[in-house]
Amino acid sequence: MLNGGEIAKLYEDLSQSVSIDGIYNVALNATIGQNVEFAAYGCLSGEISLPDMSPAVKLNYPDEWIEEYFADELFGVDPVVTRIMNVGKATQWARLATTSSEKQFMERSQSAGLHDGLAVPLLGPNGTQFVFSFSSGETISHDTLRSCNMVAHLAHATMLDLLHLPEFDSDNLLDQHRYVLSGLANGKTRDVVADEMGITTDGVAYHLKEIRRRLKTHNIVHSVAKAIRKNLV
Repeated sequence: MLNGGEIAKLYEDLSQSVSIDGIYNVALNATIGQNVEFAAYGCLSGEISLPDMSPAVKLNYPDEWIEEYFADELFGVDPVVTRIMNVGKATQWARLATTSSEKQFMERSQSAGLHDGLAVPLLGPNGTQFVFSFSSGETISHDTLRSCNMVAHLAHATMLDLLHLPEFDSDNLLDQHRYVLSGLANGKTRDVVADEMGITTDGVAYHLKEIRRRLKTHNIVHSVAKAIRKNLV
């Protein structure tokens, strides 16, 4: 699991990235440190993709598997593509495969070196749908799955900011909001931030809800990423 210092560095590295490629590489490097070898970022609703490789936006899977996947149009039986948005939460690949064709697909992916994997469903503006998927040649631990889930949301939140979402007025943020954001950006927990501010964790939760409303963000990680990118903390 990523520690506080690693989370703070991840926020910093993502905030300094100015392209989809850069953000993807930061995310990949963070998960490689968690014994993950492969990552793919895709737009399931089809707005963007690599040429002739929809829904893939960025990926580093083995070349032979990439060629086989798109030549045989395996995205039609890939449960990461077809099921993850309905599941609605980070899920291991094996749990997504329920039909015989999906299980056969998983066997083919394992033969290509993708032994275990995690898919993280993500939402974008105007109903767009994305997924960040991570894989390894070995079994992925529970702590690594949690780290990948966090990295996916952080990276995606930063990518969303490059999609030119509506701007906001930074003067709308109160000093308490900036303190909460700064603490989380530095890897502190809600409990620690609450103690430092002399309030309850419910108070921190209230500030976070208000921050999301004012910054027009989707979740905590998106709020922190956006605040860093806009030099608000």
